[in-house]
Amino acid sequence: MKYNKTLTTLAAAAGLLAGAGTASAQTLINTYPSATTSNITATASSISTNTSVNGPDRTVIESNNGFVPATGLHAAGTQQSWRSAPGDAAGLANQWIQWDLGASFTLDSIKVWNYNDSSRYAAGIRQVDIYISNTATPGDPEIAGAGNGDNWTLWAGNAILSAGPGAAGYTGFDLATVASTETFALNTVSTRYVRFEVDSTFRSDAINLGGGTGDATDVAALAQIEFYAVPEPSSFALIAGMFGLTWVMLRRRA
Repeated sequence: MKYNKTLTTLAAAAGLLAGAGTASAQTLINTYPSATTSNITATASSISTNTSVNGPDRTVIESNNGFVPATGLHAAGTQQSWRSAPGDAAGLANQWIQWDLGASFTLDSIKVWNYNDSSRYAAGIRQVDIYISNTATPGDPEIAGAGNGDNWTLWAGNAILSAGPGAAGYTGFDLATVASTETFALNTVSTRYVRFEVDSTFRSDAINLGGGTGDATDVAALAQIEFYAVPEPSSFALIAGMFGLTWVMLRRRA
């Protein structure tokens, strides 16, 4: 009788195991709990007129022109994605944008939509140094020493981003697919801050995108970003452990 009960338990566990996923879905960190506030914030070297880094959308770089969170698609015009202000004396060498996740996370992936305005998408970031930090007040990664550069780790240097198409239906890309110079996996460290230090845009590098050249060469722009945390363990591991324990008990009683 005990043997049969054990078999029944084993079968039930197997049934649950079959119905459970191998892991839960990635956790999108930068969701908006209300219409106008986010659980993370962004800052930038400068912000052009009519653009924003914190707005009432699902992600920290706002696009009120038709970004559809449910599908991840972008329209072809944008006025409230981030664009740096033109006329900076230091040019692109002084352009950056930084995100504070609000707490430490183990990141699984970062998804990016480059600038997608149909008339000036060549202002999108082409080459960038990507830094991460888990320090409360990290400072500037390009200033050497304590309180600044020592607080940051270069994740991907001289990463080449892909351009937005300047057309509706833009799906973006995973940073890991283009940051070929990454020095470690994101999921091996804790991260609170992510910073893009701009090296060039498509226009400044004289890359012909077939149009969209309406911004000055000292203007950098980006449309959208999403940060995903490592998935929480699902019931798979728990049930698998129960399965193994039950099998051991069954063999001992046999």
